[in-house]
Amino acid sequence: MAFMARTGLSPLVSFEIQADDIDPDLIILHINAPKQPGLPSKECYDDTETVKNYAETIDQSVKDLIDFESQLALATPDAKDETDVTKYYNAWTLERTFATISRWILGSFYIRAAYSNEQKDFGDEVVQSIKEQFISSLDTADWMSPKVRSLAVKKVHNIAQKIGYPTSSPNTTDPEDLHDYYAPLNISASDYIGNALAMAEYQATRRWSQVGKPSNRNAWSPYYSRALHEITFPAAILQPPIFHLLPFLAISSTVPSAPLPAMSSLTPSMPLAATTTKQGPSQIGGTFPRSRPFRKNPSVFIAQYSNFSILSPTNTTLFVKGALTLSENIADTGGLLASCTAWKKHEAVHGLDELLSGFEAYTREQLFFMSHAQFWYAKTGPANAAMRIYQDPHAPAFARILGTVANSRGFREAFRVSCEGICL
Repeated sequence: MAFMARTGLSPLVSFEIQADDIDPDLIILHINAPKQPGLPSKECYDDTETVKNYAETIDQSVKDLIDFESQLALATPDAKDETDVTKYYNAWTLERTFATISRWILGSFYIRAAYSNEQKDFGDEVVQSIKEQFISSLDTADWMSPKVRSLAVKKVHNIAQKIGYPTSSPNTTDPEDLHDYYAPLNISASDYIGNALAMAEYQATRRWSQVGKPSNRNAWSPYYSRALHEITFPAAILQPPIFHLLPFLAISSTVPSAPLPAMSSLTPSMPLAATTTKQGPSQIGGTFPRSRPFRKNPSVFIAQYSNFSILSPTNTTLFVKGALTLSENIADTGGLLASCTAWKKHEAVHGLDELLSGFEAYTREQLFFMSHAQFWYAKTGPANAAMRIYQDPHAPAFARILGTVANSRGFREAFRVSCEGICL
């Protein structure tokens, strides 16, 4: 396991070097429970027929292995608990536990060729406008008590946004800084496999060396970091055609997801930890006082998405797990609302965006929601889709489209459809 970790591979129990979810100023070693003991999810081991077919497929002689995997499945947390800090957090000291490498170099050439300062400034503007709209929407969130609403506003205000590329740790525009960053790495012009192993070991060594040290808030993490309360949009995402024509949709899929899942997954007894401080989690005691409407609304979301279903490779109907996908479903709904409003305000100030010819029969609002559907449209194979039902905190792509527009007052007004159920 130590060798696998050193070379960047994933052993049975995987390790991550990351900011502590309770004390984000400290880098810790995070040990993940096994997600796939053998079969795609722990629920598969509850199905006698599936286990029998599994044994026949691999080899009857490996009964001990299947028994071992079944025990691992029992120890594996439910997928819906993987992001609940009150369920997975179990702090140990280092003494009790045990006594990206070339991407930045390539990124340096990429941003010179494909990303300008103007694009970076516009990305900042779009993110900021969506954050402001989200804060505005909190004023009408009747499921929040005044105390929670105030904390939520502070949380959104203090989301650190990193747009385009890092300018420290390392500075991808500074050749000397990049040289120093990669100084311990030895690269050969003739040994591809050796280079891959060297880079994996360099990356693993660098990450392990951070354990127990203060968090480097200048370093970049992909997308949203719950612990550090920051959101990242690499330059490659902010490119045509999607970002050029649909900047608010392209970014809205992530920006509102920063504060929303943290709030939507709260329970009446969840402590204020991980949700209240300016720059991330806190150890302040107490619980969130919440109004009765919020206790009801999650069940509506859960029931709505639990009605979506897919067919497995064996033509079995599998229903979306509404509780597992709750946080992301609320984030998608809030993101569409925030991005639509921010888009309208942007056009009011800067003028109307250019539209493609051939769509004159549709209003601008209708095109916005059609673009939303196109942005999320995806096709997934039956086997992969079935596995995601058990593991993925996101609903299938078609459900993310149909669910969000069904919950959108703006969509219903644009297409003149009556509003039923959740309408934001």
